[in-house]
Amino acid sequence: MSDNSLRILVEVPELEANAAFELFGKRGSPLALARLMPETAIKQAQNETIAEDKPKRGLLSQWSALRCTEPIFWQFLSKRFIEPVSNEKEAKELIYRICVIKSRSELDTNNAAAATFHNLIREKYAEYLKSQHDSEVDPF
Repeated sequence: MSDNSLRILVEVPELEANAAFELFGKRGSPLALARLMPETAIKQAQNETIAEDKPKRGLLSQWSALRCTEPIFWQFLSKRFIEPVSNEKEAKELIYRICVIKSRSELDTNNAAAATFHNLIREKYAEYLKSQHDSEVDPF
């Protein structure tokens, strides 16, 4: 696409449409994809050790770390919080200030920070992405 994003189209046979709508929600709803790993890769990943001084990241901190690398997320943060964000470091620092944390790993262990992150950032970002998608003109 023109903004270097990737659009993935999910096609469902007509007979399975109702089941798909129950699973995915209404048309245009955000959808997450996961790469299926071969059994050997799963076993290898399970056997990897993590340094004792660095705990394994949870889902919220991983999501935050990934989003902080994306220019569209910087754009969202800049508009939402009326503060210029133009790189990963600025995105991370803004999340720290909004959620009152010193590390993204706190998003996985601090309930108040997680709630703030979810309500003020994750939900609003999903709405922002949907509004961006809805404003696109699809020629097909």
